Formats: sequence, structure tokens, C-alpha cells
Amino acid sequence: MSERIHLNFIESRLKIRQLVVFNAVLEQNSFLKAAEQLNVTQPAVTRTIREMERMFSTSLFDRNNRGVTPTVFGATLGVRVKQILAELRYSVDELNSIKNAEEGHVIVGTLISASAELLPAAVAALKRDHPRVVVTVKEGTNDLLLPALANGEIDIVLGRIPDSSSYFEVDHCPLYCEPFRILVSSSHPLASESTVKFERLRDQQCIVPVSESPVSHRVKSLFEDSGLKLPERIVESLSVGTNLGLLRTLDAIVLLPASVARYYAAMGEFKVLPVSDLGNFGDVGYSVSTTRKLNPSAEKLVSYVREAASKIASN
Repeated sequence: MSERIHLNFIESRLKIRQLVVFNAVLEQNSFLKAAEQLNVTQPAVTRTIREMERMFSTSLFDRNNRGVTPTVFGATLGVRVKQILAELRYSVDELNSIKNAEEGHVIVGTLISASAELLPAAVAALKRDHPRVVVTVKEGTNDLLLPALANGEIDIVLGRIPDSSSYFEVDHCPLYCEPFRILVSSSHPLASESTVKFERLRDQQCIVPVSESPVSHRVKSLFEDSGLKLPERIVESLSVGTNLGLLRTLDAIVLLPASVARYYAAMGEFKVLPVSDLGNFGDVGYSVSTTRKLNPSAEKLVSYVREAASKIASN
């Protein structure tokens, strides 16, 4: 039978630096990439992980040709390590806010619906009034960002509010409803028309959200409610960069949140099609953890998010 792990043993042996190294390997799935992230040598990372494995008397990672993957023990430990490191970060931010109200760090997760207008406006206002606050932005989907929010790796998530209100241990705060818009290149055959009937979209090369996306069913419903099937020529993509590239090369159309479509149309290379009754992309707002108080920097950002949202909603 394996030896039990005792708290006093961990307290006397485990170091914060070891947790940082372990978490880097966990995130990168590679000793080499973890070393590059931490700006240390790979042998130093390997040595630290081996020290921890001896300490716990078990393997933390399985090695393979593509890197490393956590063992069951390693994955379980990883959840707690992320929480410990998050609490340390919160503590540092809180202490800095006492010593100097202008210092701090906030980590923001963003979805496509917040990346064009809401987040940039809020961060710009925050940095204008509190220039020494560090802002880290992580882009992704709710499936990635909300678990990170629950673990404390992210302070706040901005974007479309998920349809399920019980998604992880988070509070969702909707700020405004975002309608759908259709974006095309300025050279698209429909771009010069003053009005475009919805049924004409059926024959277009259409870029739609991937089927796993919670927005996918809304796009499908748009066509079904009009008595139409989805276009036969479709590309499924959530990558804004890829979608814009396709608009340039395929004469395609893409359904986007209004603020995102408006942002790219303002550049002059793209145009929002004059199509009515496209329905709503969904509620846009922010999500925060129900089990963890916002740090001072995140609280500041929330206030600027609310200000920016009120201006976007009035457009």
C-alpha cells in the first residue's frame, strides 16, 4: 500500500516555485515549452518535476513522443495548483492596491462578440485612468474560458452569455442584446444593392459557426423560420481571421454579431448587407466566479465594461 501524504510533510517540502513549474508543464504539455515560457533550462524543469514526483511517491506526467500528459494524480493536483496560484495572484493584487491604488493585474477572457468593441473600449478607459494596471487578454470559447474562470485562472469573461445559466460556478451579467449582421467584401455582387431579401442568401457561399457552437442553432433557425434550408455551400468556422480571408477570396457571406460586423465594415474593405429581420446573436455581458471575490483591478474593469456597454447598446 502506498504511503499517505501528510500535510506537515507538504508544508515543509513543497515550494511555490515548484508549483509554478508544474503548472507550466501542465499548460504546455511539454517540458521544453514550459522551460521556454519560464525562461529556464529544460533540465531545470525536469529536475523540479522529478523532485515533486519523489515527494508524492508517484508519477505526475506520462511521457510520449508528442510531449507529456498528466496522470490521474497529476491532473487532480493540477486543479488545486491552479487555485493556489490564482489565490496568490489575487493576494498580490490586493496588497498592491493597498500600497498603490494604481497597480494591479486583471486577466480577461474574451469571446468574439466582445473582442471588437466592448473589450477594447473598456480596456482603453481602464488604462487611461489607471495606466499601471496590467491587463492580460485570453481569447477562446466558453468551453475553455468558463472552466478557467471557475479555477481562478481568469478574473472575468466578456462575450455572449451562454444559454445555460448554470454553466459552471459563475454569475452571468447580461448588458445588451446583440443582433446578427451579415458581412461581405466590398466587391461582393450583393454589396452594391440597397436592400437584400433574406431568401437570396440561400444561394450564397455562407460561413457559419461550427455545429458545436451554441450560436449554430440560431443560424439554422434563421433559415428554418423563413421556410429555407441552410445554404448548400457552407464553411464552418469561428476564426475571425479565417473568415475575413474567405470573404476576400470566396465571395462569401458571414453572420456575425453586429458590433463585430460594424467594426470590420468601418475599415472600408467590407460591408454590412442591408438584410432585415436577422434575429439576435444573443445577450452580451460579463461572467464572474460565484466563489471568488473580484480583485480590485477586475472591479475597476467591470465598471468600465458597463460604461462601454451602455454606449454600444445605444448605437
